[in-house]
Amino acid sequence: MPNTFSCPTCGAPLTYQDGDGATITCPFCRNSVIVPAELYHAQPEADAHSQLDELLLPQIRDLLARNQKIEAIKLVRQYTDVGLKEAKDAVEEIEAGRRTSLADILTSRPYMPDAASHVPVSTSPSKDGSIVVYLVVAGVFVFLIVLGILLALTNRPPKATPAPIIKTPTLFPTATFVPTPQFASLAATFGSQGIGAGKFSSPNALAIDPEGYLYVGDYDGNRVQVLDPSGKFMVQWTLEPELHIRHLVAGLNGELYANQSGRVFRYDRKTGQQTGEVQYVDPTDGDIDDFDNMAVGLDGSLLVTWINNTLETDTLLRFDPSGKLVQTIANPIQEQTGQFEPHIYLALDGLGNIYALGEYNHTICEYSPQGKLITRFGSKGDKPGQFSNPENIAIDSQGRIFVSEYSKVHVYDASGLYLDSFDIDGGGYVMIFDRQDNLFLLDTYRVMKYVLR
Repeated sequence: MPNTFSCPTCGAPLTYQDGDGATITCPFCRNSVIVPAELYHAQPEADAHSQLDELLLPQIRDLLARNQKIEAIKLVRQYTDVGLKEAKDAVEEIEAGRRTSLADILTSRPYMPDAASHVPVSTSPSKDGSIVVYLVVAGVFVFLIVLGILLALTNRPPKATPAPIIKTPTLFPTATFVPTPQFASLAATFGSQGIGAGKFSSPNALAIDPEGYLYVGDYDGNRVQVLDPSGKFMVQWTLEPELHIRHLVAGLNGELYANQSGRVFRYDRKTGQQTGEVQYVDPTDGDIDDFDNMAVGLDGSLLVTWINNTLETDTLLRFDPSGKLVQTIANPIQEQTGQFEPHIYLALDGLGNIYALGEYNHTICEYSPQGKLITRFGSKGDKPGQFSNPENIAIDSQGRIFVSEYSKVHVYDASGLYLDSFDIDGGGYVMIFDRQDNLFLLDTYRVMKYVLR
C-alpha cells in the first residue's frame, strides 16, 4: 500500500510503497531520504546496522572536515552503546583513516537518524510537548479566523459585494532548496581536434610554468604547442622525432622536461632547443628507458618514477637541477600493497612531501621529503574516499589532494580525509595547478580550466 510523506530537504511529496527499502531518492532535489519509521517495516538487525553505518560515517567525516569533532563524538554516542572515551577514540580513528565502520559498536536495536540533518535532532518529551501546544494554538488561531469570516458573511447588507476570501497563511512553510555550488566550476576551455595552431591531434602531455604558460604535447608527431595563460597560441616546437611524448613538466629555471619513450630530455622553454638528458641506468638489467611520470618540486628537483615491467619493480628517483641522482625510494606502492604497480602518478606539495598514486592498486602513498611513509589512503570503489579508475593527482597551495577520474574529481585534505567531489566536462588525463590555484585538466582534444570555489 503506497504512503506519502514530505522530503525533509525540499518539501516535495514522496510516495513510499510497502516493501521498498529504508531510503528513497527524492525526484526533485535528488537527495537520499530515510523513510519514516512508522512507514518502513523493520529490516533484519544486521542490515539495519549496515545501513546506519553507511549513513553515519559520511556525516562524521563531514563534521570532522568542518572542525566539529565534539559534534561528531556526540553523534557516535547517540547511536551506539559506548561511553565518551570510546566514542572519542572511534572518531579519532575515523579521522586518522584507521576505522572504516562503526558496525562493531552500534546499538543492538539500531535507530535510523534523520537524513535531513548532520546532527540528529533530539526527540525529548519537552520538545514533543511544545509541538502539541503549538499545534493546539495554531488550530485555535485558524478556528477564530474562519469564525470571523462566517460572521462577516452572515451580517453583510443585502446586495453587498461578497467579502473576499481570506487565505490563512501556512504555519509550516515549505523550505526552499538552494543547491550548494560545486567545489570547482568550469571557467574556460582551450583547443579542439586538428593540426593547426591551438588544435591538438593526439594530446598526451600538459605542463605549466611558473608564469602560467601552458605546454601541450602531442603523442604522434612530437609537437609541443605553447599557449599563454589565457589559452592563446604562441608558438610550437617539434621535439626528438623518433621518440613519442609521454609526459611534460616545467622546471623552475627555464627548462622543460619531456619524457619521450621512457627517456627524459631537457629543453629550453624559450627556444625549444634540447639542452641535455637526465640519464639513469637500471643496475639490475641495464635499461635506460624506463622513466614514467614526473613532478618538479619548489626546490627545483625533478622526481621521476622508474617502472621496470620485466622485473616488476617500481621506483622513485629524485634528481637535482643539474641532473644528479640524489634520492631513491624503492617500490613505493608495491612495498605497501604487496602488488606490482605498473603506473604511478606523482605530485609534490609545498613542503616537499611526495604523493604516489597507484593506478592499478587504487591507493595513494604519501612520503616525507626524506622518503619515509607518512600515510596511505584510498581503495577501489565508488563510495566517498574511493576511486575506480584514477587518472591523475594534483596538490593545490592549501595542501588539498585532487584525484581525477573520467567526468569527476575527488578532493581530500592533506591527511587523506575525503572532503568532496565535483563533476568535470570530460576526462582528467593530466591535472595541474598554476600559482593562483586554477586547475587545468587535459581532455581528449582540449584543455579545461576550473576555478575553485
